[in-house]
Amino acid sequence: MTTQAKTQHTPGPWTATYQRGESDDYAVWAIMAQVSPSTHYTIAEGADSVFRLSPNPEEAKAEADANARLMAAAPDLLEACETATENITRALELGDKGDWANAEIWLNNARGDVQAALAKAKLSDA
Repeated sequence: MTTQAKTQHTPGPWTATYQRGESDDYAVWAIMAQVSPSTHYTIAEGADSVFRLSPNPEEAKAEADANARLMAAAPDLLEACETATENITRALELGDKGDWANAEIWLNNARGDVQAALAKAKLSDA
């Protein structure tokens, strides 16, 4: 198994929140980290235009939504990659010993962890 380095980023969970401004032309995105039940930190915040590149107004909102979700899912994606790496390493060790039934269990665990993180990032089934 691998030894994970101490996490240096703000711990999750992170969420993306969208708040309309006083006019329909302005909105603010915030990526928030909940570090305890009563404590939240702002990781990133900016106008809707900060979270998108598309100049097309019809595409801009969807792009900003997707970018904010992806940013908010970053801690989950990192954890899924770390866990999947450990699970795949364990599966390979078992496979080297001919224990393919248990290796398959570890591989399925790795796939499940990654799929769950991707689903959060995409807000859909991975």
